[in-house]
Amino acid sequence: MAGTDAVGDTYRVSITGQQYGTESPDILTSCRNPGATCSLSRAVTMSATVSGGFGLSAGAVSAQAGLSYSVSVSDTVSCTSPVLGYNQLYIARPSGTFVFYNVDRYNLFGFHTGTERGTAFFPTGVSCRVIYG
Repeated sequence: MAGTDAVGDTYRVSITGQQYGTESPDILTSCRNPGATCSLSRAVTMSATVSGGFGLSAGAVSAQAGLSYSVSVSDTVSCTSPVLGYNQLYIARPSGTFVFYNVDRYNLFGFHTGTERGTAFFPTGVSCRVIYG
């Protein structure tokens, strides 16, 4: 699919790969309770993130590539940890799909002016896990 930017250049987004069930490195909330369990309970709103690709927005990447990912997702974290050790932390992170894509740009005359690779993370839910730290 093609789109047009503010200066009239046309761009085409093509998906080169997708990784489903990926966790974002961002921590939404956490708890620590050595020798016992702890619970996470919190309403969260997670936003898609984009890197590279001529600075296209997450919405443009999703729309132009024909994907049906949401740019923003609201969810509720509701997880209970196993019994935690002294150096363990229970965390909640956004989970979703990591997308690899290329953006080809064409000027007003139809000449190809460049290609840039990009990545995007589209959240679909929340994942809870124990980490050391």
